[in-house]
Amino acid sequence: MNKILYWAPFTSKVATVKAVINSVEAVNKYFSNQFKASIIDAVDEWCDYSDELEKKNIEVIQLNKNSIFNFFKNIVFLKFRLFYFYIFLKIFFPLQIQ
Repeated sequence: MNKILYWAPFTSKVATVKAVINSVEAVNKYFSNQFKASIIDAVDEWCDYSDELEKKNIEVIQLNKNSIFNFFKNIVFLKFRLFYFYIFLKIFFPLQIQ
């Protein structure tokens, strides 16, 4: 069985979150004999959706237990870019192991 990993870091509740959840759910439902889709949780950004993901039987791969995600939730544009750079640096090596 092939694995499909979705990595979709986000800093605010946008349509991307619902799109990723729906996409993973569709892959797991309609292509379950060929593929297994999972979400990569880079810096604990998916914790607010853990109940929904569990209910839909979607696997979440935690790359980092400690996160400063909540610190960055309501910040300005420049800090968003710094946050994405932080995510990249934080998960680069764990992502290579996967």
